[in-house]
Amino acid sequence: MKETRALRIDSALGLRRQPARRWPWQMLARFSGAFVFAILFGLVLGALVHIVAVFAIPYAGTRDAVARLTSEAAARAPLPVEPGQGIFNPPWPDPAFITMVCRFDLAKGAQHVRAQVPDGFSGLSLHAPDGSVLYAVTDEVAQAGQLSLLVLTPEQALDVPLDEARDVRFIVPARHGVEVQHGLAVYRVMVPMPSLRDTTRAVASSLRCDNYR
Repeated sequence: MKETRALRIDSALGLRRQPARRWPWQMLARFSGAFVFAILFGLVLGALVHIVAVFAIPYAGTRDAVARLTSEAAARAPLPVEPGQGIFNPPWPDPAFITMVCRFDLAKGAQHVRAQVPDGFSGLSLHAPDGSVLYAVTDEVAQAGQLSLLVLTPEQALDVPLDEARDVRFIVPARHGVEVQHGLAVYRVMVPMPSLRDTTRAVASSLRCDNYR
């Protein structure tokens, strides 16, 4: 009764009581709650972004280098890796090399990858669809002025005797338990001097990815 009467007197006189004082531990608890909420919100948002990215990978991956070499002509004719040439535009091209690529497809049978070699350095490498290197050779293994690779799956290797071809044999291994069925052959030829760039390009253009036999 006394407290109620005191409140009425204070209200009549226009007086207001001071707000209750907040102790430091109360302020800390309120701040901790907001911080925990922000952490939980960030974790949920990160999980959603991760899930969306995982489901988007198959659609975004259809525009990789190998996928853009789908036509029959592109699978047989070499394409240059130079600015303004072909479908590849490297951001930092190496002026000391001419690079050509062609696509091999083991689903069509054993593949014969070959190219002429110049007087200087040249290198031929095979790449899986994810860009990783499967195999690589240099002009040191060339015979009669030509680099020649016979690319096979383990099953196809059983049908091609070792003494039937003098080409370098490469049996494509499985990656992560999955057989590699197609990929890119990349041929790099060094340009000895600027005046021989066109001649070097003609040599690099001899790259071929054909069916064996």
